[in-house]
Amino acid sequence: MIWPFLIIATLLIAGSWYLRTKRRATESRLTPQEVIAEMRKRAELAVADAKKEYDIDLNFSPESVEDLDEILLQIHESHQSTPLASIELRRHSLKWGGYIGEVSKRIRDCEWSVDSKIGGKGDYPIVYKDRSESFPIGWCLRRIVNGEEDNVWHKFTYLVVNRDGDYLDALTEAGAQFSEESGEAEPNNYSE
Repeated sequence: MIWPFLIIATLLIAGSWYLRTKRRATESRLTPQEVIAEMRKRAELAVADAKKEYDIDLNFSPESVEDLDEILLQIHESHQSTPLASIELRRHSLKWGGYIGEVSKRIRDCEWSVDSKIGGKGDYPIVYKDRSESFPIGWCLRRIVNGEEDNVWHKFTYLVVNRDGDYLDALTEAGAQFSEESGEAEPNNYSE
């Protein structure tokens, strides 16, 4: 005779847990303005951590994403020997992906979004004026987990810098001009 009471108690506990979990998920959702502010903060943290932990200066230039890729390579190698917990993977992805997104915003007409038409709710893509999307947070996660095959510098170059082809030409020309003025032997070649 105790079984009906145990079943009812179990259902009440499970229902209560479900409702609390669902409410927390709804309450923890960020607004678009909060996502923009949060990604800006994470990008600033990336700059500070790059200098402190890797002795690399990130300056929000498109070229600095190549330096960031070197940091992600080091994190990948460390992750291969001592796997990071999923929360640490997420933290790294948000911080370094936030940096790439903020660099993207400086050279393209784009903004952070909470949800993605492709990836779904809470995917935090960069959305361009033409409504297409890039996923720098996901790029960083895959770079850390998979290594060189998910090089963020290559993705950034092709999907952000060279979206329309003309910015890459201007960037290459500016790099060549800078090299001539500074006495550098070779101009930057962004088309490789």
